[in-house]
Amino acid sequence: MAKKKADAAKTVAKKQNIKEDIMNETEAIVETSEAEAEEQETKTEEPNGDKTMEEQVEEVIDAVKETTEKVAKKAAKATKSAASKVKKEAKKVAKETVKKVKDKKELVPEVFIQYEAIEAKTEDIIENIKKAYVADGHYVAGIKDLKVYIKPEDGCAYYVINGSYAGNVLL
Repeated sequence: MAKKKADAAKTVAKKQNIKEDIMNETEAIVETSEAEAEEQETKTEEPNGDKTMEEQVEEVIDAVKETTEKVAKKAAKATKSAASKVKKEAKKVAKETVKKVKDKKELVPEVFIQYEAIEAKTEDIIENIKKAYVADGHYVAGIKDLKVYIKPEDGCAYYVINGSYAGNVLL
């Protein structure tokens, strides 16, 4: 449980780092665009006696449009790179989770029945029951319910398959 919480905390931390990277890239783009806008502004502040006021205003508008387009392109690139980083991180986390699930093994106990000179393993008893069921012309896939009653004093295991088919096998 603690390991799951630690893994979840790591994932949250990674997501936070990606968010911070995106914010840093966005801030850098904004700073660059502000610098470009100031540069354009200083160019237009100089009076130009050859051009009318309307021409100068149009130039400023065109310069602002160009700067805006540049900033939009840079923002789109930053968004794409951030999206690819998030996608890669998500794939990595998914692979790690699948690997952890695969690595986890369930406990499979071995159960033995001992009575006087008889010793039988429950797995072997179940296999013998399946073999007997198939020998009677049935399919193993047809077994939906299996109940086993072990009587060591008789040296037998009695069984009922699917609530209707009954039989016994020797231990």
